[in-house]
Amino acid sequence: SPSNIETRTQRSTLPNGMKLALLPKKTKGATVSVSLRLNIGPESSLTNKAEIGSFTAALLNKGSERLSRQEIKDSFDKLNAQVMIGGNAEGVNASITTTRENLPAAIKLLAEVLKTPAFPEKEFEEFKLGSVGRLEQSLPEPQPLASNALGRLLDPNAEGHVRHVRSIAEQIVANKNVKLEDVKAFYHDYYGAQAATFAAVGDFDAPALKAQLAELFGSWKAK
Repeated sequence: SPSNIETRTQRSTLPNGMKLALLPKKTKGATVSVSLRLNIGPESSLTNKAEIGSFTAALLNKGSERLSRQEIKDSFDKLNAQVMIGGNAEGVNASITTTRENLPAAIKLLAEVLKTPAFPEKEFEEFKLGSVGRLEQSLPEPQPLASNALGRLLDPNAEGHVRHVRSIAEQIVANKNVKLEDVKAFYHDYYGAQAATFAAVGDFDAPALKAQLAELFGSWKAK
């Protein structure tokens, strides 16, 4: 029951404000799933930064200061870790499913990806080209146009608001205008864990995980 789950959930807060919810339990194959959310803001400071923020989130796993995009993927694969990282200007979601034995190494690698992204120019240009290309391909298609039109009709947000729905043509222009230095500046100013939340469920050592999270994320604050 929800009340029983809550009774067994260990809640705590790291020195920088990051909130933890840990639920250790025996599982088949000693599996464990974790979820991390980095909340970015405040809202008033994100004006005209929707595309820049989305680019930044998409490029996090495309290379760190130590590892290339392929090396990051290979490292997670060696740990038998299923990893997803994505987000936008408002926040980043990261999830890992792995085993008790491999969780500490997987968490450490995730922290490296999130805290030391290299934002390689080649990866940036490839992502930008692909993003613009997909939007241009959708321009003559009825379904994307209808979906966009409905979104714009229901959109209560003013131009420039981080949740404002642009037309597809406006999205193309906005994506083309994103520069690599914009992405690096956004990361430098907005990324940190002081408003982050972390949850883990499965077979893991709760005290050890809490200590590791405090070491890796406990002092990470956004500018």
